[in-house]
Amino acid sequence: MSKNQPKITTFGGGTGNSLILSALKDLNCDLSTIVNVTDNGGSSGRLRKKLNVLPPGDIRQCLIALSDTNDEIKKLFNSRFEKGNLKGHSFGNIVLASLEKSYGNIEKAIEIASHSLNASGNIVPATLDKTNLCLKTEREIVCGEHEIYNTEISKLKNFRLYLKPKANINPRAEKTVKNADFIIFSPGNLYCSIVPVLLIEGMAKAIEKSKAKIIYISPLANLKNHTDNFCLEDYVNVFQEYLNRSFDCIIYNKNTSFVSKNSQPVLIKNNDNFLGVKILKQDLVQKELYEKDKNDMLERTFIRHNIVKIKKAMEGIVIKNNF
Repeated sequence: MSKNQPKITTFGGGTGNSLILSALKDLNCDLSTIVNVTDNGGSSGRLRKKLNVLPPGDIRQCLIALSDTNDEIKKLFNSRFEKGNLKGHSFGNIVLASLEKSYGNIEKAIEIASHSLNASGNIVPATLDKTNLCLKTEREIVCGEHEIYNTEISKLKNFRLYLKPKANINPRAEKTVKNADFIIFSPGNLYCSIVPVLLIEGMAKAIEKSKAKIIYISPLANLKNHTDNFCLEDYVNVFQEYLNRSFDCIIYNKNTSFVSKNSQPVLIKNNDNFLGVKILKQDLVQKELYEKDKNDMLERTFIRHNIVKIKKAMEGIVIKNNF
């Protein structure tokens, strides 16, 4: 990588984060991603429980996004078994879990898989510790990212998210944050993909100390039972509960034509003045709806960001410095 290339680090889980990586990988930049590892649902959760490995699903999605191999290999890595004990498992998840068991190290597993898939960029687990996301309310404690995903958080007046056991920042993640010129928080599940990363010991502090510009790519729509009736300001306020650092720029979708019963767009409450943050408003919606794999056991978002539009927006910011 050239010394003059901007160093970009994204944060997120699998779906939203991998989409942003797909948009960024062809830019003239040094690209890294710090990936959440608290998933305990679906294929990842089953492998985690059976084999005592870190959940591979979000990592797999990021690998595919950064891969320059042919489409057939990508399709194979994402393919899911239809029958038997392996039903619902993706081929790539099993490969990553097998590599971690063989080498005893998820980072070595990622290195080998990255080489095999000709993936550009660096994929860095946020922590190397095995931990679970937990939610404490006035009445109960819910443990597990998947269980929290199925909790009606929107109806809770008071709750607290935490990791159990506590997890420490991956030293590579800390170094990546320190060296970044731009930090991008990808769209995705706020409470189950983004906040868990910020809960890792040392992560928020590393971001706060970083000299990088911080960019937030806001979600297209609110997540039912989690962020019902949220406006953009509400998302920012949640971030500020965990991170003592303001965004330098927010990339916001202004196209609300996808509005339906099951998709509530994220709106801006105050269009004139928003905490002094630069807001880049563009049409970012992918027209074609996402088609879910019939063997995928988890719910997925069907409305997604357009990769080409995100790439154009990010190019203006990180390459042309149009801040």
